[in-house]
Amino acid sequence: MAHREHKTPNARPRRRRPSTVVLHSTASSARSAEAWLTNPASRVSAHYLISKSGEVVRMADPLRETTWHAGRSAGPEGKGVNAYSVGIELENANTGKDPYPKAQLEALVGLLRELRAAIPSLVWLTTHRDVCLPVGRKTDPAGLDWEPLAEASGLAPWRRKKR
Repeated sequence: MAHREHKTPNARPRRRRPSTVVLHSTASSARSAEAWLTNPASRVSAHYLISKSGEVVRMADPLRETTWHAGRSAGPEGKGVNAYSVGIELENANTGKDPYPKAQLEALVGLLRELRAAIPSLVWLTTHRDVCLPVGRKTDPAGLDWEPLAEASGLAPWRRKKR
């Protein structure tokens, strides 16, 4: 799968092999999100951005770089999810009513399969909503039925356990 490259300065060398993919929604257009995720002043980033049309933009190397997409977080390997995850932003208003088009979902599943083949340590697929701390701080990706995407890509879905 070919990706357009637009390097983010908001990354650091990776110290741990990634085990988890975290899905996000941009709450803006792909163009606006790309500008923000590659702006040094934003101090946020992700490894990939997928537009509604299915264009995949790679902003950081998922094996060599840690990006700043999860913030305060805890996931399948404990706190500090950025250290062991790959962040994927999906262009979406994050209202719960904005659809995720077929082209975007097909591109996402293709990317997840590609990542799984290239990074054998990848096991989990989860969402920003499920890893954020404090619980309830984030809602993205609102309206995405993501567990079937995990199954289609060979990753296991991870959800925060209810207390």
